[in-house]
Order: sequence, then structure tokens, then C-alpha cells
Amino acid sequence: MKRKIMKLTGLILCLTLAMFAFAACSKDSDKADRAFVASEEEKAPIVGEWGYETNSEWKYVFEADGTGSYIFGGEPLTFTYEDDGEILKIKYDNADNVNEFKYTIDKDTLSIEDSFGSINKYIKQ
Repeated sequence: MKRKIMKLTGLILCLTLAMFAFAACSKDSDKADRAFVASEEEKAPIVGEWGYETNSEWKYVFEADGTGSYIFGGEPLTFTYEDDGEILKIKYDNADNVNEFKYTIDKDTLSIEDSFGSINKYIKQ
């Protein structure tokens, strides 16, 4: 009986690992098929490169096609995004969850409220 349970547990573990391995693979070349892309009017004000106010090497880059990257020292973290003028939704390519942030744009300053309620300011580059 114990042997059957051990085999079943091992099989379930292997199948789970295989499922995650294949789910992480995606086609980066076909960005048009991504469901998490905003329309042109919704994202126009945020498109561009925004450097953190105290360290411009930390930056967000928002592309017109609803993709972007966050550069924080090392290699950029890529994501897809959408915004409605008040809420910015970012889904990092290596994560399953969608992060939502309140934001405003005043001239050349992008202010993003983080999950702790702090306002982080980025300057248009």
C-alpha cells in the first residue's frame, strides 16, 4: 500500500513539474496574440522611457504595443501592461499575477503608488 502511494505521489510530482515547465514556454515573436494589450488611445500618455527621480538608471520603458520593461540595475524585467488613465496593470513575463498600481502623469512626471502607499516618481527621459 505504501509503495503505491509513493509511486502515485512521485507521478503527481513529475506531472506537476512538467506542467510548469511547459507553461513557462511561450512564443515571444507573436506579441499580437497577447490578450493583455491595451488599445492605442489608452496607453498613449505613458508610452516612453521613465527614469526614477533619484536614480535615472532605474527605469520603466513602456512601448506602444502594450509591452515594456523595468530596468533595476541588472537585466530588464519584461512585461505586458494596460492602463485606463488611473490604474496601471503590469504582468511580468515570469509571473502569473497582475500587479495593479494607481498612477498619475503630470507633464513629464509619472507618479506610481506602490503596494505600501508610497508614491514613486519617474521623470520622462
